[in-house]
Amino acid sequence: MAGSFGRYITMRVLNSIIVIIAVLMITLILFGPMVDEQLRKQIMDEIKKQVIKGGKFGQYKSAEEVQKVIQEKYELRIKSLGLDKPWYYRIWGDLTRTLKLDLGRSWFLKSDSGSRRVVDIILERIPRTVVLFGTSTILILVLQLLLGARAAAKPGTLFDRMIVVAGLLGYAFATWWVGMVLLYLFAYLIPLFPTGGMTSIPPPSDPLGYALDVMWHLTLPVLAILLVALGGGAYVTRNLMIGIMTEDYILTSRAKGVPERRIIYYHALKMAAPPILTGVTLAIAGIFSGGLLTEIVFNWPGMGLLYWDALNSLDIPVIMGNVYFTTVLIVLANLVADILYGVVDPRVRLGAGVRR
Repeated sequence: MAGSFGRYITMRVLNSIIVIIAVLMITLILFGPMVDEQLRKQIMDEIKKQVIKGGKFGQYKSAEEVQKVIQEKYELRIKSLGLDKPWYYRIWGDLTRTLKLDLGRSWFLKSDSGSRRVVDIILERIPRTVVLFGTSTILILVLQLLLGARAAAKPGTLFDRMIVVAGLLGYAFATWWVGMVLLYLFAYLIPLFPTGGMTSIPPPSDPLGYALDVMWHLTLPVLAILLVALGGGAYVTRNLMIGIMTEDYILTSRAKGVPERRIIYYHALKMAAPPILTGVTLAIAGIFSGGLLTEIVFNWPGMGLLYWDALNSLDIPVIMGNVYFTTVLIVLANLVADILYGVVDPRVRLGAGVRR
């Protein structure tokens, strides 16, 4: 059994590695020519500064000689970097460097510390996105389980119908639109909360004041995410639970006098765990990739807003770095979901050749 489960995990890991490499290859194919063109421009600009503004301009007899020297230095630099060949000759080297997190330098953007290394810029943004979407995901998970289970325990009641309506309404609205409404109501019309950002300017210097300030800025974006996602999550949990509540072992437990709360929150929820687990792990991937429009609306300095800034400035290294990090995190989230699926429900191991 242990060997079979090991093969199950091995297959999932291999599939994950293949997906990551495939996405990276596609990204390099799409952006490779643009990166090469920008690098050539940067090299030419650097050489011109060295020759013309380096204090040695007077040693050349004519403008033609200056241009010749610039061209010679340019060709030597291009050849040393392998840029004299088409970009696809270097794709394996680029792939290897990317896998090692050598993502190069940003063309235009900088981290708050002033670094232009793409990995520094991204690693600076990830914790901020985790704060926003991690908080939202935890709240949604806890509340959807409680509300969905309660609705399933008493189908047809007013509370159950409210959950159904909330689920349908949640699918009809977008988080960014709800966020704009909340900003208008509680930041402009009734100025109870800030209009955006993660902290005040300047931020509080003491740790407690800083934490409270972040929570104050966090309230509206978290509320916007909750209003949109909670109804749908509770509705899905409710539907899963209703089907499970009609199972024979549930009816038998009731006949034996098992308390209703134990039946709902232990037996039924345990059976509903695998599909709920999938949603949670995919939501975790969303934590790291960030919500582009949500972060733009609230000016939250996370991964989503970084995407927007990189797209506006056409900062290709940052865009490629974002794609790489997002891909890895989504694939890892799916891998964790597969492994937890195998632990919670051994029947899913059948795909790996496991026999009970």
